[in-house]
This record gives sequence, C-alpha cells and structure tokens, in this order.
Amino acid sequence: MKNAQKIIGLILFLFIGISVAAAQDLIVMRNGNIIEARVTEISSAEIRYRRIDFLDGPVFVISAANVHSIRFENGTHQVFNQAPPAGQPQAQTARAVDTAIDPDRFVFGFNLNAGGLIASGLGGGASLNFDLGRGNFNSSINLIFPTLGGFGGLATFNYFWHTRLGGGFLGGGLVFVLNDWSDHFAIGLNGGYRFVTRVGVYFNAGIFLGYDFLGENPIYFLPNLSVGWTMR
Repeated sequence: MKNAQKIIGLILFLFIGISVAAAQDLIVMRNGNIIEARVTEISSAEIRYRRIDFLDGPVFVISAANVHSIRFENGTHQVFNQAPPAGQPQAQTARAVDTAIDPDRFVFGFNLNAGGLIASGLGGGASLNFDLGRGNFNSSINLIFPTLGGFGGLATFNYFWHTRLGGGFLGGGLVFVLNDWSDHFAIGLNGGYRFVTRVGVYFNAGIFLGYDFLGENPIYFLPNLSVGWTMR
C-alpha cells in the first residue's frame, strides 16, 4: 500500500512539474539563445517579458530585431521578420507623408529677412531670424534692426502644415521696437508659406499684421521675405 502511494505521489509530482515547465513562453533569439519567459507585450519595435523563475520581478525589454521567434505556452509560434542577408542594406521605413521637412524630427534654422525694409516707416527693418519646430509646431525669434536706428524683436508661435514642397504656417505673436523716433508694441497674426529645398535652404513669404499699442498708427505690419537654411 505504501509503495502504491509513493508511485502515485511520484506521478503527481512529475505531472505538476511537466505542467509548470510547459506553462511558459520560449523566446528564441537570433544568436541562438533561448529565454524561458512569460511574454507580457509585443510590438513592432520591442518585446516585454518576465523571467519564468521570477514572475514577480521586473519587466525586461528586448529589441524585436534581435528575436527570431516566440513559442507560446499554448503551442503557437510567432516568427519575426528575418534579417536581410549580409551586405544588403535594410530598407528604410517610409514616412506616412512625403514631406520636405520630416515632422518627426526637431528642426532648427535661421534666415535673413529683408522684407521689413518695406515697413521701415513703422519701425520695421532687416532682421535676423531663428526658427524652431517639430511636428506641426513652429516658432521663430526675430531680431529686428530698424532703418531709423534702435532695436526690436518679434516672437511668433505657429501651426505648420507639411507639404512636399515645404508648408504653410499660421499663428500669432508679439513685436516690440525701441528707437529714437517712436516705440512700438504690437500683438497680431502671423502667416505665410515656406518653400524648402532638398539641401535645407528655404524661402519664406509671409506677413505679421497686428495692433500697435504705442505707435502713432494702430496698424503694424512686418513682411516676411526671407531666405535661410535649416538643419533637418
């Protein structure tokens, strides 16, 4: 009787051990290593898992590019894209929209604006501009050098629509000009279009139009006719 109980206990022990061993996922790496795990999340870029011997421990993250396949505990398999043959370059992921400026990258540029000379009587003048942007956001800081002497600045914040040739922008901003003849402080709208070349050189055509709180004329405008270059 005791021998029968020992045999039954051994069978149960083996059965439980086999069940525990089967209740796991096997991650097969491209270098041949096998990870016994409990996979928690799979994306096109990475795989998250917990170690089967430490399920209460931290979540580990590995690149999906280094994984050949995963065998799940239910017996199913998932095979990941094979790496390209040696010497063959990997294909670049195409952007959703073919644009002159990549919306997924931070953009910094600078330009010289001669359009302000048209508004020289209103405190305008040539300006040196710095542009910042990413995605659909664009802003600029313009250092204005009035033809009548003095100093000024214009800051704008714009929404940018990407196109294959560059993009349009529309937003608002504020400007101040200090000189010996008259001071200006205006808040208004800013808009225009930017044509961007493949090497990063771009051309702006637009205008800032606002209400002047200090000048003799309540209407303040500053044309934007500039050429510049952007890192992208």
